[in-house]
Amino acid sequence: MDVIVKNMTALMVSGPRIHSHLQSQTAISPGHMNRPKKISPKSFGAMLSFDIQKNIYSPGERLPSESALGKQYGFSRPTVHKNIEMLVNPGVLQRRGRFLYVSQHAIQRMESSSPKGKIIIITQTHNYSNPTFCNIFELLIRSLGPAYTFEFLIVEGDNYHVVDKIDGASVVVMLGMEFMGEIYEGICRKCHNIFVVNEEVSTGNWILPDNYAAGQMMAEMLYKKGHRNIAIVMYPQDTMEFQERLCGARDYLARRRLNLRRLEHSDFIEPRCLVEQYISQFAVSRRVTALISTRYVTTTLCYDLLMRHGMEVPRDCSIVGFDDIYGCDIMSPPVSTVRYPTLRIAEKLIAAIQQAFKSPKGAVLLREKVKPVSVERSSVADITES
Repeated sequence: MDVIVKNMTALMVSGPRIHSHLQSQTAISPGHMNRPKKISPKSFGAMLSFDIQKNIYSPGERLPSESALGKQYGFSRPTVHKNIEMLVNPGVLQRRGRFLYVSQHAIQRMESSSPKGKIIIITQTHNYSNPTFCNIFELLIRSLGPAYTFEFLIVEGDNYHVVDKIDGASVVVMLGMEFMGEIYEGICRKCHNIFVVNEEVSTGNWILPDNYAAGQMMAEMLYKKGHRNIAIVMYPQDTMEFQERLCGARDYLARRRLNLRRLEHSDFIEPRCLVEQYISQFAVSRRVTALISTRYVTTTLCYDLLMRHGMEVPRDCSIVGFDDIYGCDIMSPPVSTVRYPTLRIAEKLIAAIQQAFKSPKGAVLLREKVKPVSVERSSVADITES
């Protein structure tokens, strides 16, 4: 299968515009966004330019009114008006009476303005709707455009053909590394400045949440509430991200001479069957008072299957999870979890990318694990006095 390289229109078949989609991903739970409090007015011009480059607004197409654009992109009308004038002057946009159109030569006009460089963002198809990656992607666009050109490549599987799209002068940002090991090795042979988000690599630059610290936080939250019999729900042979969560929780409890319980599976098991085994062997039998769930999907299954067994959270079994996305605070009861520092990751990544263009032969600019923040809700019972 050839590499899937889709423009933004193809990715948003059902939605009106790509940035409306990005905002909908993050606006569901504004507290989880960690958006910057102040956004540069130039960001609107960068986002509109990016959408024109990706053919979301085609040459010759009439744009919505300034008020409608402001609502769509999340900016005030005066900001929209000011930035539109900055695109009218070089000929990217044209005014015809009361209406505004994309110039027939908009792409050429933007290319002739000589951006500082090109940033290629690569991710897997299944990661496109990942809220953390969406937030980081949007923050990159808001902060670095229009000074830089962006190219967004969506890959299905470990398809090596994506390497043909890479040129040595660009900066490459890989949002996740799952199934893309060979792609990463191929890019390393062509490009000197590569940044990997959410996975640690032996060469190049990387930044990710500190999953080991996150595991410790969840174990500590349960321990301080009196829990001593705890199991961790995770897939067999899971990736490093989830293994680090396991190690963090296990080591925290080991220092207190407690064991973290876990079922051993040698083969793949369907998520619902996996969680059912944990619920039956640990929760229903009362062998544990709490479960640590390493993935959002297993967290929701824990809630569902406990209820089907006539048990309640946290009365009969406490649950903590990770990945504090929009569903966590509306579960009943809301689940305790950790919130990953999207804004801090994006800020560090932006600063390193800007520095990378000054080091065309490559440099180690960013290797960091960013500590998350624990979010305690009502899914953990306090059993210290029982």
